[in-house]
Amino acid sequence: ERDATMQQNLDLEKEKAEQLERYLYKLNKERQLREQLQKDADSINAEITSLRKENRDITVLEKEKLALKDKVRRQEQYMKRKITQERALKDRTHLNRVSRNEKSTVWGSPVKENSSSN
Repeated sequence: ERDATMQQNLDLEKEKAEQLERYLYKLNKERQLREQLQKDADSINAEITSLRKENRDITVLEKEKLALKDKVRRQEQYMKRKITQERALKDRTHLNRVSRNEKSTVWGSPVKENSSSN
């Protein structure tokens, strides 16, 4: 009976050792999995940080783009006003020349001044 009890104790110890080994193996696997998940999470966080920075950069660029578009629009308006003013000035100058020429001609021919030597 003593041998049977000792054998049972040995079997129990062997079973406990095997069970402990399985637990340690599972624990090690869980630790490795956790470490891999932590690396993945760190990588994702770094990517998110990068994307947020890019988004800020894009936001800044979009604001600059809008400011430049507004500047171009205002410049175009200014140029249109200047061109209109120059055309108006040119038209007035042309009308003044035509008007002076019309005064110096009668019925399409230049007016001849009478000379006192006739």
